[in-house]
Amino acid sequence: MVIDCINWGLFDKETYEKYEVLTSKGIQTRYIEAILRRKSVTLHEEFLLIDFRDHIGSSKISITLINADNKEVNVNINCQSNKINGDINPQSKVKESKVKESKVK
Repeated sequence: MVIDCINWGLFDKETYEKYEVLTSKGIQTRYIEAILRRKSVTLHEEFLLIDFRDHIGSSKISITLINADNKEVNVNINCQSNKINGDINPQSKVKESKVKESKVK
């Protein structure tokens, strides 16, 4: 079944043959979009099929790449706002309203 999916183009054939990793450009694009709210993430450079910088936009995320020699390369992207998700603010606390209770005998 996996081989059929690779032959149909659902997974990248070269990455599977070289590293035995099932991935695709679509999977990686959706993953990058999903991690934008994180503070930091580590990606393996040898498995990347897309340029993650095209999908990061202006989010505040610290990216560490692991290269083919298993050495870490820091790629820091620090910008003012997040183009895809908008400014992410923590939830605000809502003040409870005080209601006078009526005294019933």
